[in-house]
Amino acid sequence: KFVTAEELGSLGLSSLVGTKALRPYMHGFFVDSRLHAKAVSLSQPFAYEQWRKQRVQERLGAKTAGRIAPVKKERPPKVNAALAEEIATRERQAV
Repeated sequence: KFVTAEELGSLGLSSLVGTKALRPYMHGFFVDSRLHAKAVSLSQPFAYEQWRKQRVQERLGAKTAGRIAPVKKERPPKVNAALAEEIATRERQAV
């Protein structure tokens, strides 16, 4: 896995510079992928849980986006329907 010097610092692997664990290449280093995976899991312990929550939210969002929401019809109240109609007409005129 290729990492830059800044990434080495954030992963806490800067002490390995000059050892056989890091091979210098152009503007960064090559690190064994298993070592990189361990370092990432130690430096970001809750990354998997956050990724998992985000993934679940995306799936739920995709599932609910495909649904057709039921249309609710506004029915006049059973009691005092005339007063409710008068208030509704006042609100329509005010807007």
